[in-house]
Amino acid sequence: MNVVLLLDLSLTALASVLLLAHVPAGALLILPVIALSVAGSSALDSFRRIRESVRSDNNLYTAVEAYDPKFVLYYGVPAGSSYQVGMWIDFLERIDEKFIVVLRRSSAFREISRLTDAPVVVRTNIWQLDDVITPRMTAAFYVNNSAPNVHLVRYPHMTHVQLLHGDSDKASSFNPVTALYDRVFVAGQAAIDRYEDNGVNIPKEKFTIVGRPQVETVEQQGPENIPVQTVLYAPTWEGHYADTNYGSLPVGPEIIRELLARERTIVFRPHPFSYRNSEARQRIREIHQMLREDRDLSGRDHLFGRRAEKSLDAFGCFNAADAMISDVSSVVPDFLYSGKPYGLVTMTSTIEEFERAFPLARSAYVIDRDLTSLSNALDELLLHDSKADQRKATRNHYLGPFPPESYADAFVNAARQVVLKEHKSLAAQNAPTEREEGGSEEPTLEGQDAPDTISSGQEDVGEDSGQGDDQEN
Repeated sequence: MNVVLLLDLSLTALASVLLLAHVPAGALLILPVIALSVAGSSALDSFRRIRESVRSDNNLYTAVEAYDPKFVLYYGVPAGSSYQVGMWIDFLERIDEKFIVVLRRSSAFREISRLTDAPVVVRTNIWQLDDVITPRMTAAFYVNNSAPNVHLVRYPHMTHVQLLHGDSDKASSFNPVTALYDRVFVAGQAAIDRYEDNGVNIPKEKFTIVGRPQVETVEQQGPENIPVQTVLYAPTWEGHYADTNYGSLPVGPEIIRELLARERTIVFRPHPFSYRNSEARQRIREIHQMLREDRDLSGRDHLFGRRAEKSLDAFGCFNAADAMISDVSSVVPDFLYSGKPYGLVTMTSTIEEFERAFPLARSAYVIDRDLTSLSNALDELLLHDSKADQRKATRNHYLGPFPPESYADAFVNAARQVVLKEHKSLAAQNAPTEREEGGSEEPTLEGQDAPDTISSGQEDVGEDSGQGDDQEN
């Protein structure tokens, strides 16, 4: 459609110019012929696509049933946030059972299909979900709390598992909507406490502690990281709402300036969403300029721009640094796994209020918005690290007690348990689907409580992962 529109506009402009130049109109007949030919070709292509789409839709349920997937990974948001799927897809593939990925927005198809060899299907309407959900599917996994999730949760014969796409002290990590799901996989006991501490009542048996399998590639602190010579600055973005505006970029240049004055090498990786905000983009450009100028003067090999944001992922940046400065972000508990020291910037409250509201800050060296504590915090972060032992205890609380050599197994075993061993009640399994009833209604939130047959799940993780009685959580 865009090609046809551009061509039509171009030919119209060209014809207008030639007519003004007194070129005979008869000589210009070739131009509308070209336009009509391209439009006709486009119309024929559209007809073929629609015919093939209808044929595929008519055969889709049969194809899915023949493929016989055990579970579904569901993603209901547009393009631009594929990292939410990307962080989980490899570990779901380790379950070693067939599954499909169901998208609700066609715009996400290209980027999601590049992440996996599993079948990826777009179902834009609620009634189209019947084409891809079979009675033999046992589980559905979700990576966020997007509104379209409720369209799939209505299928009662599956166990619905919320994974989320990060663990932090942000408000999104204790969203009451999470109570909708049968199971909630969390990194550590801190996530369970976070819901309770914020008045979100979710039955304890819905939670399963599985760690953060993504951090398995994060290197542990070693002698080469002491003393701290390289610091990662990883600010979060400003968020959609005021209560999630934790980003420290407004004071980022001052923090970087002080680190450069202390002759430290910088790894700078802002949140990708920061580029959507004009003020944040200006701060990023300012920091890039400072790092370029210092690199030219000192020869220090700062990592920033494409090298830090494209060539490396977040964990690669963790491994390239000896310490980190961030704010309220899911990168913080992930970095905590490394055992390296970290500082946090509070943009919304005093240090005391910040530490009460965000428990991760109690193991961090906190920098206030006015930067009055910056010098002392950097002394601790770079030189003394008096909170090293406290940080180790915090790590177990936030990320589980699983050993580094088999850390990701906790998640894989728990997910496999849900897919292969946990079963809904007989009544739920036998409940008629929309396809069998011959209709589709708007879903409600009723009847989505955890089934009686689901156990606490944490014992299952310990047993399957070989932790047994050693599992403290």
